[in-house]
Amino acid sequence: MKKKLVLMTPALMTMGLLAGYANVQKDSALVYAEPEATNVIIEQVTSYYSLGVVGVNFYNNTEKMTFYFQVKEDGDSYISANHKLNPNKEYTLSEMRADKSYATIDEIEYPYKSASLELLSDADGFIGYSASVTLEDDTVYNIVEAEPMSGKMVIDVYDGGYKDDNGTWITLEDTETGSRFYFVISDIEDGVTYTLSNFNKSKYCYIGNRYWNYRDATFKRTTDDTGLIHVVATVLTEHGDSLTLKYNPVAATGVALNKSSTTIKYGGNETLIATVSPDDADNKSVTWSSSDESVATVDEAGKVTAVSVGSAVITVTTEDGEFNAVCAVTVTESAISVTNRINALPDAKDVTLNDEAAIKKARAAYDSLDADEKALVSQETLKKLTDDEAAYQNLVDTAAANKVIELIDALPNASDVTVNDKEAIEAARAAYESLTDAQKAKVPADKLQKLVDDENALKSISSGLPTGAIVGIIIGSVAVAGLGGFALVWFVIKKKTWADFVAIFKKK
Repeated sequence: MKKKLVLMTPALMTMGLLAGYANVQKDSALVYAEPEATNVIIEQVTSYYSLGVVGVNFYNNTEKMTFYFQVKEDGDSYISANHKLNPNKEYTLSEMRADKSYATIDEIEYPYKSASLELLSDADGFIGYSASVTLEDDTVYNIVEAEPMSGKMVIDVYDGGYKDDNGTWITLEDTETGSRFYFVISDIEDGVTYTLSNFNKSKYCYIGNRYWNYRDATFKRTTDDTGLIHVVATVLTEHGDSLTLKYNPVAATGVALNKSSTTIKYGGNETLIATVSPDDADNKSVTWSSSDESVATVDEAGKVTAVSVGSAVITVTTEDGEFNAVCAVTVTESAISVTNRINALPDAKDVTLNDEAAIKKARAAYDSLDADEKALVSQETLKKLTDDEAAYQNLVDTAAANKVIELIDALPNASDVTVNDKEAIEAARAAYESLTDAQKAKVPADKLQKLVDDENALKSISSGLPTGAIVGIIIGSVAVAGLGGFALVWFVIKKKTWADFVAIFKKK
């Protein structure tokens, strides 16, 4: 039978019982609801050997369920006197004493219709039991071990006051879980780490009301200047429980890093060193984190890896007390990052004006490298950058020249130039002169000649009399001619005098 590791809550267990049983009526057979298989977690086990049978009893006291098995003796290949069943062999009901193999649920006995029992073992020995039973109403219960415990346990009771010929008897107890751990050590001394081979007689523990032998264990006791006892122990049980036990652990008071800031080249890495204080702190475990994993990542050992150019803050935090320290990390360009930047650019033939920022960043990144890093950038990669720069500059020059061409095209032909075209002609000339030599070379000769012709036409117009002056001359000539004719008539023909002329205006 395979070992099943299933955790059932009391609520689920109760539901399973209700599904399997109905009311028991006097002088009548049991009446059952439709049953479903239920997993029962073993909370306690007792075993015994007597008169040719091996007895194993499983208890789940939370649900008031007990399952009894009596297996007929089967040779002597069992693991130990505590576990007198052949390992990894499935025993069925036919190999059991049926009258002594049954279940009690809420203190009511239920016989088995079928049953199996298996002692589980690995290369190191016993690891637990697995069993399954079917009651006469076809309700099935799978009896399984709880998951092994692992992690850390803070012990709140230390008893090391009893001594005999075997040595000092030490009990560590966690009253919250009811777990107890036993060690018997001869001539125990502070500061010495004792292993399983140093233990006398008592090499076991109770976890969750289950008895388990140790497969491995260590024990160390110290006494501080105030007389306070501290204990650190580790145990690995035959069930697979792996625990670190601590009594009056020395608390962490802080943590420091070997650097408060550092610079790492892209693609490189650096390991930060965290020091938890005090030196004798029992729990020196720390966790690491990065404020920006797109720039720098950090693993559980404090190794920081630069993944992109930028900055990030690496934080180390103690498990005990959650003290922390930080290191500011700056990731700079490297031959790798520059090569990546350049390779990400388009081919020269595909460059557009929109690629300006990427091309300039790639150039700036390359220029920021030291001589050694620059030497690591291949000539082929560098040529791609210069080709893209040339292609981009060609687009810039063409765009600038085209703007001037548009201004010239908007001007009239030289024969149609008037003084009103002066501002536009001068603006076209200024735009052309602002071009670089490379940009000027992109302005066609015929366009430039048109600009020159318009400028000459404007000069020709500007060198003659102004239109206002010409009109004034014409009006003036007409006026003079009119006055001359008036004088001829007035003074010669009519023989009037100047006094007569003045008299006319006086009468007015």
